[in-house]
Amino acid sequence: MLSALVRDNVRPLVPDFVRPWTILRGGAGAFTRKIAVDFKVRDFRVKTVENPDELKQVLALRRSVFHYEFAGKWLSLKSDQDLFDEHADHLAIFDEKAGVVAGVYRLISSASSRSFYSNTEFDISRFMAQPGVKLELSRACIGPSYRNGVVISLLWRGIADYAKKADVDFLFGLSSINTTDIKHIAAIHRHFAAAGLLNEEWALTPRAKYEIANFAVVLAGAETGAAAAVPTLFKTYIKAGAKVCSQPVIDRDFNCADWLIALNMRELVKSYDRRFMGS
Repeated sequence: MLSALVRDNVRPLVPDFVRPWTILRGGAGAFTRKIAVDFKVRDFRVKTVENPDELKQVLALRRSVFHYEFAGKWLSLKSDQDLFDEHADHLAIFDEKAGVVAGVYRLISSASSRSFYSNTEFDISRFMAQPGVKLELSRACIGPSYRNGVVISLLWRGIADYAKKADVDFLFGLSSINTTDIKHIAAIHRHFAAAGLLNEEWALTPRAKYEIANFAVVLAGAETGAAAAVPTLFKTYIKAGAKVCSQPVIDRDFNCADWLIALNMRELVKSYDRRFMGS
């Protein structure tokens, strides 16, 4: 009852408590847009944010999804801001008719940064040592009213535009499934293996804080048939040609299992290439 009262009455007010100057180290002036993306489709504007007010809206949506919805921290006043945000561009879908942010992505290019969120959960050094520009996709979230093919498609169009301008060779990042049930996680990983979706060439090692103890043993006894548990956004990466490049880990701060996935842009499936890259 208390959590419901907090959710319904306090939660709508919380984003207003966070000021732009608390968002990034060094103040609002520390944030600069690296690559401009800006186009409109019907009532939606897709763009990389360019000022503190837009960034504040992005962080409010991220906090609503990650802290309230995923972690269930209804009383949290903590921003979702972290040390990676100032190195990033922030791709946002603005519903201009409703006056809200529908979906967001954080984009960090290896051409401009050596700091990546994925590296907190995995040792990604072997992957990063590969030739080519890598673009990390992280902190992806979509508002509850917009979890449909339209917004996901617009996010992909924005990523494609950004990737072309940044001359990107690989997209990569963490993909999550909202469970901490180890047997369920193992069943999902077994599904990835059975479907030929694993790429283990970079031998990505989980960080100790997130590693699932004795995962090989759990995996050996896992059931199959967990494809339905894979969320839409995760499936979208796979349909585009991405591979699962790690064993799963558990992020207990956000009550989810994470895998690192990567997409070699040369292996982008033709339907996505034509639709989003203009090839």
